[in-house]
Formats: sequence, C-alpha cells, structure tokens
Amino acid sequence: MVKIISRFFISLTILLLMIVGAVFILISSKLFSIQIIESYVKGNMQLFYLATGTAFCVISFLSIYTAISSAKQEKVVTISGDLGDVEISLYALEDYIKRICIKESFVKAVSVKILLKRKNIITKIKASIWSGYNIPEIVSKIQTNIRAFLENDLNLGEESDIRVCISKIIPLNGKEKVKSIVLKEEEEKERAIL
Repeated sequence: MVKIISRFFISLTILLLMIVGAVFILISSKLFSIQIIESYVKGNMQLFYLATGTAFCVISFLSIYTAISSAKQEKVVTISGDLGDVEISLYALEDYIKRICIKESFVKAVSVKILLKRKNIITKIKASIWSGYNIPEIVSKIQTNIRAFLENDLNLGEESDIRVCISKIIPLNGKEKVKSIVLKEEEEKERAIL
C-alpha cells in the first residue's frame, strides 16, 4: 500500500513539474502569456500564487514522506513453514550472528551486516580480535558457527555467503588476556542463567 501511495505522489509531482515547465516554455515562446492566467483569476493573483505554492509544498512534502517511509520498510528473510511463512528481520539475524561471534574468547568487538541478493544471503562480519590466535583458524571457526546457525536453524546454509574481515588485531599482554577471558566466561554464565 505504501508503495502505491509513494508512486502516486511521485507521479503527481512529476506531472505538476511537467505542467509548470510547459507553461514556462509557452510563456518564453510568446505562445502563452501571464495575462491569460490573470484574466481567469481577475485580481486575485496573490490568492492564486498562494494556492499554487501551497499545493506544490504539500505535494512535495507528501512525496518525500512516502519515499522515505517506503525506504525504511524493514527487510526480512522469509522461510516457508508447515503452517505458513515465517518472516525474520535482517536486524534480528544481524543481532544473533553478532552474539554468536562475540561468544568466542578471541573476539573483542564485532559488527554484522546482512545483504539480500535474490535468494542469497550475504553476511559481512567485521571483527576486532585479540592477538596470539591463528587468524585462518578463527575465521574458519566463525564461518562454521554461522553456517551451522543458518543451516540448522533457518535452512539457509546453501544460499549464504559468509565474509569475515578482521578490521583490527589488538595486542594484549597477560593481564588483558586473563581479564578478557574472565569477562567472556562471566557473560556466558549470565546468559546460561537467563
């Protein structure tokens, strides 16, 4: 419904702009004069300009509003179930994948972006990791965990592409490493309780 309204206001705006453009072309070519409009309005030119300006402002505002609101519609992944379709927002998937990644003791911080391209799900992960780990192994572990989630929980593993970018490698001394591991263990215990 929002798309229909958006297209209507965009079409109306384009039509009005075309009419105004045509009027200006006719005025400049002297095939049409402003006196014709004045004769129809008969002395209420100020009211005519006010009504025209207001109409343009309202239509422009509504066109912008509908275009923005239709662009903000949340994208979802649709999974066919036995009793009907299930829609999962990309935000929910990004959040869950972020939680999967952050559970690992070698990950300090992570950001996740999911893109939909036809039937493929592209998962882009940017991670900051602690130094002292074998990067190919940890990237493989992250990809394996996420692929397992997508395959087992969503049946989407075959259609997914998981890209990992290590954006930062943080050197750590002994105290920071112990503190990081202890914090991760405490967070896991809290999650297990909840």
